Amino acid sequence: MLKLLRVPWVARKALAKASRTVHIEHDGPEWVETIITAVMSKTSTMTIDGSVHQEISPVDKTAVAMTPFYADDGACVRSRHVFADGQMVQVISRYVIDDGATYMVHNQLLVQDEVKAEAKSYFARC
Repeated sequence: MLKLLRVPWVARKALAKASRTVHIEHDGPEWVETIITAVMSKTSTMTIDGSVHQEISPVDKTAVAMTPFYADDGACVRSRHVFADGQMVQVISRYVIDDGATYMVHNQLLVQDEVKAEAKSYFARC
């Protein structure tokens, strides 16, 4: 997935070995998610109302249009990230499972509406 996102080889290797910590704050429709690794940290602030937010890609500094919303079944917070080329879309679904003990992130990368890569990450609540 990182290769498709044009993350440089050195950064991909470093990220593959780095552990990740995720901090989440949620207040009403506002969701703040901070991902921390030894290589980088990134904070995303979203209003979960279906409105489009502009975000900057940490890889190539281009604009990404992010639309966060509650999934139809209400089971997760989902965001759709449309990259500047209009061809690449990342869909990130965030679930709190196991009675709140686990945070699961399902990440899909689509190119021209076809899933090209996907990954699931699990984080234990601290």
